[in-house]
Amino acid sequence: MNKKGAIDWTIGKLINIVLLTVVMALILFGLTTGGLNPLIENVEGKFDEVLIMFNFKDDVSFDACFSANVTSVGGGEVFLKNVGLEGEAVGLNVCRNRMCNFTGGLEEYRNAEGVFEKSVNGEWGNPLVFSGDLASVRFNWELHGKVSDILKSAEGVDFLVNPEPTKKFVLHGDGSGAFSYPMTATWQNNVWMIEHGDNPTVFIEDDNAAIDVFVNKVWGGNDDKVSYDDGMGKSGEIGDIVGRGWFVFRSYGELDSDEEVTKLKAAFAEKKIEYLKLSHPLKEEIESLRNVMEGSEIIVGEEEFNVEVKDIDGEIVIVLVSEELRLGMKYKLRGGYNDAFGCGRSSLPLVLVEWVGSWKEKGNEDYYKLNEACFENVYHTSLIDHFLTSKCR
Repeated sequence: MNKKGAIDWTIGKLINIVLLTVVMALILFGLTTGGLNPLIENVEGKFDEVLIMFNFKDDVSFDACFSANVTSVGGGEVFLKNVGLEGEAVGLNVCRNRMCNFTGGLEEYRNAEGVFEKSVNGEWGNPLVFSGDLASVRFNWELHGKVSDILKSAEGVDFLVNPEPTKKFVLHGDGSGAFSYPMTATWQNNVWMIEHGDNPTVFIEDDNAAIDVFVNKVWGGNDDKVSYDDGMGKSGEIGDIVGRGWFVFRSYGELDSDEEVTKLKAAFAEKKIEYLKLSHPLKEEIESLRNVMEGSEIIVGEEEFNVEVKDIDGEIVIVLVSEELRLGMKYKLRGGYNDAFGCGRSSLPLVLVEWVGSWKEKGNEDYYKLNEACFENVYHTSLIDHFLTSKCR
């Protein structure tokens, strides 16, 4: 037994010695040829960053910051090219006080304790940026732009270039209840506009959610007197739509029960179908759209799309199919919106959709409908934000 154990130990030790010799040979080869230099430099840099983070190291440049040329960090060369500074000597500083910034260019941007900021006239503030994957943001914007350019230069598609709005449906609370000032909820082009006293105007797409917002303000205390106007010649007290309810003391002109709110939602859902049918494009208009779009060449990035126009069950979609993607531009009237970027956007009643068993909206309409100058400005800032944030953790 002792001899067998000795043999096993000797073989194991011999294997370890052989493996160690091979590893040492590889290390010596790497050191003599310089092949390990990038790895060593990277480890040194990362070690400095860790020491700075935990306040163990002070003897580095720029007041205890890890500093490097942007081109030497991951993705740096591509980043500089994308922001128009290819070949420039731009430095990146990652400091232990959670301050990250640039030198040699882009000095007006920084990340201060996790917050991206830009200096304008000496004052630091939060610039507008896109969220999410920037490659997808740009792809969606370019695709919408290619389709828009074709339509704007075509004839026979005025229903898209200059769309007629739908009828309006208006609910009005007179302000006589607990909140003391009037409130109006107006539906048009698939969007509700909520106005309440001096409060900012709010836009809501979800019908039930918008009605709930309205009801929450007019129902309570001494309930508001509520009236309506369907934009088609009918108007009056809300009781004309929801009745009085079973309780004898309920007012005919107020919304003061869950039963009445449910009736209002159901009645509006029926009315909405009527509104959208009235605004639906005519057959000859759809045929004009088909003549304009089908056969068009649309290329975005590496994707080349074949185009056809579908009109199924009242749903009009400009279908865009490539080898990898099945996307579309769906006809959808849409009213007011919260203009977060303050520079306007396309008014074409088309929203980007993708096929996932049915057509579902894709991307952020506030992004891909921006005009070119505005988009490029925000996109440029967003590239800087994403790069700086990824390096400053």
